[in-house]
Amino acid sequence: MPVLNARLRHPLCPGCGYDLVATVQAGRRRCPECGDEFELDELRHQVRPGDWTLLVGLRMTARTLAWRSAATVIAWGAICALTIWLLQTYPVSGIVLWVAAVGGGCLSGFIFSRRLFEAAGFDSWIVVVGACVGAALALFLGLAAVETVLPLSSGFARFMLLGLAVFAAWVWIVHSTVIESL
Repeated sequence: MPVLNARLRHPLCPGCGYDLVATVQAGRRRCPECGDEFELDELRHQVRPGDWTLLVGLRMTARTLAWRSAATVIAWGAICALTIWLLQTYPVSGIVLWVAAVGGGCLSGFIFSRRLFEAAGFDSWIVVVGACVGAALALFLGLAAVETVLPLSSGFARFMLLGLAVFAAWVWIVHSTVIESL
């Protein structure tokens, strides 16, 4: 018969959540509150402060992604400002746009994916999807902020700059979080 160390966690009834520490110590297997019979392996246990739960993991993920989004907005904004200034000031080739977009997207992907699962506290596709969405939003906000001061003259250039950056960021994030962990 399995033995429960009641000092570690208080066992809770699977039916009603009643604290069964005294019941289990007495060797009984029926909840005095609701009358349900139970086995020790069916019991839930009291959550203590500092225990990892999905809610704690989601909060850590949200905080991590928020800080990484802010860093991406700043870095991407600087790249966009320099790129737009170069395009408007000098007769440079369109390759500058491509290099800036791919380079900025890779930088964003690096910012979002570096030790992502460690910072979030768990490995899940939710974290990867959150990082991809956060990267896309941060890249959009960074470009939008710069365009309030230095507007791009072409909608196509805007689409290429943002589209390539988002694609590069997503490839980097998925590659470094999912594919490398296989």
